[in-house]
Amino acid sequence: MKNYICIRLGNDKSYPIHVAVGDINNDNKVDIVTANTSANNIGVFMGFGYRIFSSMTPYTTGNQSLPIYVVLANFNHDPYLDVVVASTSSDTVGIFLGYGDGTFASITTDSTGISSQTQVIAISDFNNDNRSDIVVANYGSNGIRIFVGHENKIFLKYQSCSTGYGSRPRSAAVRYFNHNDWIDLAAANSGYDNVDIIVQTC
Repeated sequence: MKNYICIRLGNDKSYPIHVAVGDINNDNKVDIVTANTSANNIGVFMGFGYRIFSSMTPYTTGNQSLPIYVVLANFNHDPYLDVVVASTSSDTVGIFLGYGDGTFASITTDSTGISSQTQVIAISDFNNDNRSDIVVANYGSNGIRIFVGHENKIFLKYQSCSTGYGSRPRSAAVRYFNHNDWIDLAAANSGYDNVDIIVQTC
C-alpha cells in the first residue's frame, strides 16, 4: 500500500533543496514552500487536505540568485505568514509578504554581505521588541549576521559576528542557553569541526 505522495514541481531541473510548511491562508490545512535553487524561485503549494495540493505557483528570487533555504514567519504583524529566503549566489536574504489568500508580494531583499554565500536562516526576537529578527549563517564570509526587524518587515540595521577565518558556518539555531531574558544562538562551523555558542547579555 502506497503511504506517500509525490508532488511534481513542474520543472525537472528546479533542484529543490529546502522545504518549509505552514498554514499560509489560515484554512487549517498545511501548505508547502520550496526553495528551487536551479530555477531561481520559491514554489508555493496550497494544501486542500487529504494529502491533496495545488500545482506549484513560482515566485522569482532573481536571476542566478540560487535560493537555498526558506522559512515561514510573520514580519509585518498581520495575521498571515510571510516567506523569507536565503539566496547563496546573490548574497541576499529576501522576504515575500503574504496576503493571506495563498499569494505573495514580490520579493524585497537585503544584502548578507559580499561573497557571504548564506546557507541557513533562523528566526527569533533577539531584542525583545515582539518583532521577528533574522539570523543567517554566512559560509563564505565566516560569520553570523542578524537583521533586526522594524515596522512592516523593514530591517533598519544588522549586527555581524565573526566565527573565525575559515570556520565556514553552515547552520545556525536559536535558543536560551544561559537562562536570562535574551535569546542566544549556536553556529555549526564546518571548517573548524566545532559549534560556537554566541550568548547575548543585553
